[in-house]
Order: sequence, then C-alpha cells, then structure tokens
Amino acid sequence: MLDPADPLFTPEEVARHCGVSPQTVQSWIQRGRLRGQQLDGAITVARQDLLQFMHQNHLAIPVELLSGSSPSAANATPRVLVVDEDKPTAIAIERVFRNMGLDVIQVNNGFDAGITYIRRKPDLMTLDLKLDGMGGIELIEHIRATQTHKAKILVISDSMPSLMTKAKAAGADAVITKPFDNDSLRRAVRILLEI
Repeated sequence: MLDPADPLFTPEEVARHCGVSPQTVQSWIQRGRLRGQQLDGAITVARQDLLQFMHQNHLAIPVELLSGSSPSAANATPRVLVVDEDKPTAIAIERVFRNMGLDVIQVNNGFDAGITYIRRKPDLMTLDLKLDGMGGIELIEHIRATQTHKAKILVISDSMPSLMTKAKAAGADAVITKPFDNDSLRRAVRILLEI
C-alpha cells in the first residue's frame, strides 16, 4: 500500500537520480529489480523503493532523496550544472558530483545550458567548449555580461590550449583538460565551491 506522504517519481526522475537512461529504469521495473506501480495510467516509483534499490545496488544517494525534500528545498546542497554534448562524459561527470553529495542538473547543448543557468541558478557550471546552439566561449561571455547570478565556471574540454586560455579570459574560473581523472575533478570542485 502506498504511503501518501512518500513522494513518487517518474522513470525519468529515477533515471536522473541514478545517472542512467529512462529506458534502463523501465527495464529494471519490467524485470522486477525496481518496484514500480501504476498510478493514473503512469508508472511511478515510491521514494522508499528507490532508496532501497539504490542502497542494494551501491548507487550514490542524492541528499534530497534522503531528506525527502525536493532539490530546491535542499538549499545547503550546492547545485551543479553539467554541460557536455558527449552523453557518456556528462554522465561520468554527473556520477562524480552525485557521489560528492551535490545536486546535479545535466544538459547537452549550449542553448539549453543558457536557459537552465538562468532558471536554476547553479553554484557551479561545468562546460565543454564544443557545443551546438551556442559555443562554450560564447556562452561564458553571455553569462558574464548579462547575468547578475555569478556561478563558478569550470571548463572541461579537449580544446586547444589557446581556446582554454580564451575561456579563462572570457570569465571561466578554472579549466581541466580531457581526459581528466576523477580526483582532479573533485579537487577542482572543492576549491571552487569552497567545500
């Protein structure tokens, strides 16, 4: 029986928390690995079932799931916007951040990055310079020129050194060259967020 006080999540929300695709979540539910239930014709997953599944499968549990609050209510948790067109790289970065207990939002192009930055006001944005819609340097310049909210910007790219220097001149706070190791990424984020 459902606890009315226990939040319910869509497969898409479960996918974001677990760092996988919605199709993977659907597969888990269909195979009985993750308990889902029909609610008004849609499949949902109760928070307690998701927590149990994540614990059993050694997945990092976001702070907002433990507290039962929404990400916006977890004001003490730094919010990070991950921007990278290469989905596997974006997922790898997101996993590192979730393991650090950070609230992570992921987008995969420059246009969505600009909109998400304005709406969600992250504390940190990681950014590849090679983006469709709006290039990374153009995005940095736009944010620094038009936004009063000044998140830290960490460029993670395999671009030429001259472009990395140009990104710093445009307003990036730090740069990391791909491929990167997780320890270097964690260290840079701790310094930028002062944690």
